[in-house]
Amino acid sequence: LAFPEFVGTKLAPPHTCLALDSRAMHDVVMAVNSSSRPVLAIHVGTTPFCGPLGRNLGLQACCSRKYVSPFVLEPIVRQFPDVTFLLLHSGFDFLPPGDPLNYNGTLVDEAIALADRRPNVWLEISALHAQDANGTLKYPGGDAAVRKIARAGLASRTVWASDGNHQQG
Repeated sequence: LAFPEFVGTKLAPPHTCLALDSRAMHDVVMAVNSSSRPVLAIHVGTTPFCGPLGRNLGLQACCSRKYVSPFVLEPIVRQFPDVTFLLLHSGFDFLPPGDPLNYNGTLVDEAIALADRRPNVWLEISALHAQDANGTLKYPGGDAAVRKIARAGLASRTVWASDGNHQQG
């Protein structure tokens, strides 16, 4: 974090099985807080690796609430008001409806509520509109999530990134 080229830190707790309320998470945020770039981009919400894709690839993803819920992160967000938390994917569900680990949009609601309550929380919407090669959405519900963010008045604290678009060209 001391290199001037670094502009922040990124974590993917469901991929690394790092619980959002763990001592290790606290230590990471403490290090980010003491850096010259106190920005933490953190994946919240599920990942395609929580479902059949991960199992087919032999990957273990941790997708219970303690790894994916923005509300679990809130005590750390309160404790470190000088750290900007960028909630990657805004808590989006990347699993199909009916999957036992699909939270039915409630994690998007949590991300919005946390950003609304805490000025050091921003939202990010990459991969919500990822498409297959034929142009169909890979993960339905992206438009609804973005509309929720806009209705909450958080468009000015939302950024777009390119993660997970998987489109050639």
